Amino acid sequence: MLPFDSNILSFKDFHQAIVHFRNYHADKANRPTYDTRYGTKYPGKLKHIHYAFYAILRGKPAEITTHDENSESYIDVCESFSSIRDGRTPRGCALLAEAFGLSAEQIRHVLVTRKNEK
Repeated sequence: MLPFDSNILSFKDFHQAIVHFRNYHADKANRPTYDTRYGTKYPGKLKHIHYAFYAILRGKPAEITTHDENSESYIDVCESFSSIRDGRTPRGCALLAEAFGLSAEQIRHVLVTRKNEK
């Protein structure tokens, strides 16, 4: 049984979000690209925040997505999650909505619910 309010995030929505992210992750258009002439790497759409939210959605701690909890990337992810929980919707919420197919309310609900479980 999921700990989420079924009026906000149903069992079906939960599984659709996981499938949506897996498809988003598998899409080569979202991955980094390389310049064939100079070998320059251009960033893709996938960010650390996606992997951390995927872990949280599945009931895992976000810490499993990093080697160093003091890294700048992980601290930025934690700050983004905190601002989403507080009701502010930064760019991170839009990134998550695109990758998981969830609304801002559903994303906030997942973060608040998982935070309260600890």
